[in-house]
Amino acid sequence: KERTARNRKPRGNYDISTLMSGTKIQAAPILHQARSSDAADRSGDPLVVYMLSPDCKENMGSTIMSVVQTMGAMIVARVSRLVIVQLDECQFDFNDTSVRQCNMHPVVLGLIRSLRLEAPHVTAGFVSGDAASWLSKPEQMVESFFDVVECDESEVIYKRGDAYAPLLVHRQLDEPVNFVKPRKGLRATTPWRDTTAPTK
Repeated sequence: KERTARNRKPRGNYDISTLMSGTKIQAAPILHQARSSDAADRSGDPLVVYMLSPDCKENMGSTIMSVVQTMGAMIVARVSRLVIVQLDECQFDFNDTSVRQCNMHPVVLGLIRSLRLEAPHVTAGFVSGDAASWLSKPEQMVESFFDVVECDESEVIYKRGDAYAPLLVHRQLDEPVNFVKPRKGLRATTPWRDTTAPTK
């Protein structure tokens, strides 16, 4: 369903600092395009853009540690804006059981959502897209670097040029659990060791 981004702020100016995992040759053109954007200004607010190249999934452990260490350094340095950019990955159907490489974006989204809980003063965004999106509409995806820190749509994934964002829907649970009450006569001790028995 088509919808507009909520609570969009006016476009600010950002001093872009870039970090990268994986092959730099694929991320360099995107970095130059981001720095030539109207929102990029050396006198603006600091913005860290962390780029994950398509081959970072082959080094998943070191990429995860690098992202976690970057988030920790941002908290200590009190840098409040982070955008993680995933190259050549898009959302996929989880019911599809065909063989493919492990994707990085579910892990990175989990780290970003944990960062929002642990450090609410850090505004973290996520932009991802497949190769078709990066080649056909690179300017739209670069503009998303700034959009994800300026509106409520903080996670955007492009697939074949179309943008997808998560939508939270409030839903009542079928059988809510209000409390847990043990059955009568149930002992709190483990059956293999009775702590009330006298010791010799």
